[in-house]
Amino acid sequence: MRSVVYELDDCYKIVTYSKLKSGVWSATSLIKTIYKSESCINFIDALMKSLNASSKNLKEKDALSSSDYYNLLGLKKGVKIEKIAKSFTITLEGSNLSVIPSTRNNNHTYYIPQLEDKLEYSLVRDLNIKSIFTEVLKKCE
Repeated sequence: MRSVVYELDDCYKIVTYSKLKSGVWSATSLIKTIYKSESCINFIDALMKSLNASSKNLKEKDALSSSDYYNLLGLKKGVKIEKIAKSFTITLEGSNLSVIPSTRNNNHTYYIPQLEDKLEYSLVRDLNIKSIFTEVLKKCE
């Protein structure tokens, strides 16, 4: 599983991708909206719900068509979404949150995990997940 985050004017849209049996990564209907104005507690709750949903095994039928994808993001078809897309992998083990930012390759066709930039946080100690989230987005292309 992987997530791509779209940073829009007033919110973040977290899109869960699943690798289908064909080997292709496809966006799924698991799209979570987190508003920038949300309190830190609500932000954490929304992020955790998104992470829990993305851990489920998805089937080919969960793949989205390109028009469904734009509709769920609330964008008009033709918008250059790669300009606002930021990708990272999040893992949650107990109360430890690990984040690996990704950058685009030279052709902008796929994301490359930046393992040396891995960030680790404790949900017990590092309570400001909202600021962590924005810090991670700055490290992504």
